[in-house]
Order: sequence, then C-alpha cells, then structure tokens
Amino acid sequence: MKKIVLLFVSLITIGNIFAQNTIPNGGFETWGGNSLFTQEQPNDWTAALDGTVTLYGSYGIPVHYYFGTKSNDAHSGNYALKLVSQNVGITGSSVSYQFPGIAQLGNADGFSIPLSTVTNLAGLISNLGNGQLDSIPLTMEDLQSLSSLSELMAPGIAFTTTPAHLNLWVKYLPQGNDQLRVIAYTRSGRIPVGYGTYTSEASMPEYTQIRVSFSNALEACDSLSIIILTGGLNPDPATELYVDDVTVDFTPDQVDDNIADQFSIYPTPAEGTLFVHAGDDQPYHCSLYDLTGKVVMENTQAVGHSTLNVHNLVPGVYMLRITNGNGSTTKKVVIR
Repeated sequence: MKKIVLLFVSLITIGNIFAQNTIPNGGFETWGGNSLFTQEQPNDWTAALDGTVTLYGSYGIPVHYYFGTKSNDAHSGNYALKLVSQNVGITGSSVSYQFPGIAQLGNADGFSIPLSTVTNLAGLISNLGNGQLDSIPLTMEDLQSLSSLSELMAPGIAFTTTPAHLNLWVKYLPQGNDQLRVIAYTRSGRIPVGYGTYTSEASMPEYTQIRVSFSNALEACDSLSIIILTGGLNPDPATELYVDDVTVDFTPDQVDDNIADQFSIYPTPAEGTLFVHAGDDQPYHCSLYDLTGKVVMENTQAVGHSTLNVHNLVPGVYMLRITNGNGSTTKKVVIR
C-alpha cells in the first residue's frame, strides 16, 4: 500500500515538474541571440567566444569566434545546430589554439580576461573535451578570471528539479581521435546537486538519439547547465556535429528499491579516507567521479567493507556510483 501511495504521489509530482522545467529552444528553431554577438546565435544558447582579451595593461583585443551555425540538416523542424572547432588566435600575439566546438545552455554576457587566462582556458577546454582535467598551474588571478568566465559563458537556466535524463538527437562525423562529449549538471546556489555525462568516439552519420542519465534524479535545484563539446585534445577542424531536439524527462530508471539502503558511506565530508560499507556479501563496483565526469578512483572488486584513499584529490564535490547485481545508486560525496 505504501508503494502504491508513493507511486501516485510521484506521478503527480512528475507531472508538475514536466510542466515547469523544459529546455528553451531545444529544437534550435529560433536564432538571433543578443546584441553582444556579431553573428547569429541560437536563442537561449551560446556557441561562441565573444569578448575582450587584455594584452598589456588595459589594452584589449576583441575576440569573436563562432563554433555554432544554423543548419538546414535537421532531425525535425527547419533547423539544427552545427558545431565545428575553431582556431582561436589573438591579434597582436603569437597565441593560437584549436578550440573544440562548444555549445552551452544559456545566454552569455561576454567577458574581459587577460591573455594568460586564454592559454589556461585552452588547456582546460581541451582536457575537458578529451575526458581529462589534468593539473594546470594557474595563478589566483587566473582562477578568478576562469571562474568569472565560466559564469558568464555557461550560466545555464533556471530549473527547479534535477531531471532523470537529458535526451539529444545528434549526427556526428568525427575525424582522428575526436570525441563527442556532453556534460550536464544541476546546482542549488553554488552547490552541485546532480550530474550526467556522455562520451563517444563513434561516427553517427544518421541522426541518433543519445541519453544522458543524471545522478540524484528529482532532487530540488535552482539551475541547469548543459555543455556540448565536439573534439578533444588538438581537435580536427573537419569534425562536424549536428544537434537537435534537446529535451529532458523525469522518469527515473528502474532500480532495486533497496539498493541505496544497502550501502553506508562515511565520513562526509571526508578528509583523507572515504569508507564504503555494504549490508551483505554481494560483490560491488564503486567509481568516484569528479564533476566533469572523469573517474578519479575505482574499486572494481569490492566485498563488504572497502576504503578509498582520497587524500590526493582536490577538495570539492564528487559523485560516488556503486553498482551490484541489483542495480546501481549514486551518492554525493564532499571531500575536504
């Protein structure tokens, strides 16, 4: 009886959620962007680097690079978003980087950053597109600039509930070792709530739907961010990605009702050591992810009690995914 009541309440809740949380311009049918951009952009999305790079003192160089263009090759409707990489060069300097094609949910407001930050940003984006986030030396000024740039370029949209899945129709024509990568996450204030990632090197010459599952589905949040990348480290300029019909749904995957209760994770926040304890002797697999979706630690053959040494990890929020024969569960972990 209790499960029936919970199911009934969940169905009502999901109906309300769906009515309140949708992806604006998910079909990329409306274009124009805001007055900042010198080239047409999809409304409610940003697929450009558009701002000012400071070279000497207050001397700034305008930067206008567009990764996304309107395409008639659509899955449905009239238009889709076409993404390609761009060689980003700074006038008056020898700096030049091949940036992967990148699209982000939300309208950018531009940026003004020092040249050194562009160098670091190129490395960060390349590593992110390649499924990596290696240690790159940054000054405190650079970190502040990157933080500001991130907020300006990827503000996301207002959202009140973490979806269960992000769904996209894509056509992908990779060259070399390029990857398609999708990163999505929800936040409450500055605290991450749920996240999902997808990576593929496979060619998709016809439109194919991909599905990105969120951790902590149906958890309350206040914003949703989506980042779509084509390419990776040293992306090939011939790689093309077409994106259309971006939607979310709020129907969680079916998993064993009790799997979340089978495991205890402590302490949280963790300092140095994180313990996982299973309530039975069934083998399980645990993977610790950072918020880019990179696996930073794994225990593939755990039974009963296991220990993760997190001493060398950067303090912050991580997601611990535990899988056994009954299904999987994801829990948020804070590391100090």
